[in-house]
Amino acid sequence: MKKMICLLVCLFVGSANAGLIGNDVLLEYLFPDTSTIYGSATATVGAGTEFTNFVNHFDLDVDDTNITVNPFSFSSSFSTFSFNGWVLSDLNGTIDDIVNVTINSATNMIGLDSSRLTFDSNSIGINWQGLSFTTNTIVSLDVEFDSVPVPEPLSIALLGLGLAGIGFSRKNKNS
Repeated sequence: MKKMICLLVCLFVGSANAGLIGNDVLLEYLFPDTSTIYGSATATVGAGTEFTNFVNHFDLDVDDTNITVNPFSFSSSFSTFSFNGWVLSDLNGTIDDIVNVTINSATNMIGLDSSRLTFDSNSIGINWQGLSFTTNTIVSLDVEFDSVPVPEPLSIALLGLGLAGIGFSRKNKNS
């Protein structure tokens, strides 16, 4: 009986999309403030680098739970205007809610810390204001999602019918 219930639950309760693969994203470079878009592009996250030589500065590769910026096209420093960085966002509202973004240990950009990261349920941003970079600089961000399985209404109805059938079948055996 317990195995049957577990089987029904596993069959009828769909799980959420846990990461970025297969989803469309929008990358915007904001400079000199958060209301000025310096450059933008869209991509579907998959194999390979999604954004090559973005705004003539860097490559940005997105995988299921990580964003990596590498390589930078040249060595320099970012200006000290109020915002000098990028925001990556969910283009179609299909990605699970982002619940955390952390700097991966592969990152070697001096001065980059969590105070320069921003995120909400649909986007991730980084402000490089005043930081320096070389062609060997790597920035790697790990992304966590709220991926709790969410049953669809039809799944719940089918599960209820299945459980009712089990109950009816059991009642008939005891009669």
